[in-house]
Amino acid sequence: MLLAGGALFLYWMLHPSLSVVDPVTPLPEDTVAIVGRNLGKAPGEVLFDGIALPTHAIQSWSPTYITFKMPHDIDSAAVRIRTTFGLSNPLMLANSLTVPRPVASEVGGKSGPISRE
Repeated sequence: MLLAGGALFLYWMLHPSLSVVDPVTPLPEDTVAIVGRNLGKAPGEVLFDGIALPTHAIQSWSPTYITFKMPHDIDSAAVRIRTTFGLSNPLMLANSLTVPRPVASEVGGKSGPISRE
């Protein structure tokens, strides 16, 4: 049992884990930050629904922080990181241009998009 516990501890110590994606709804070309642990000193892969982001879109990479440019061709996706120690947990990301906006229905006799002002 000690070996299994030690292997589990080693897995936890090395396996990549994501905590935050910011912003969650970026526009294309926005810089997106991923915060996590065990992301590796050398760049691995940023995956959108299992498809790798081109390496030129990755701006920075550290063991706890990654930044990249949001691609134009992503509507929404589960974002994961792949390193030599495995695949991270997924976090959701959605292109702000494809996120539905709330619409008022006959509020005060008017209908249409709700103002964000």
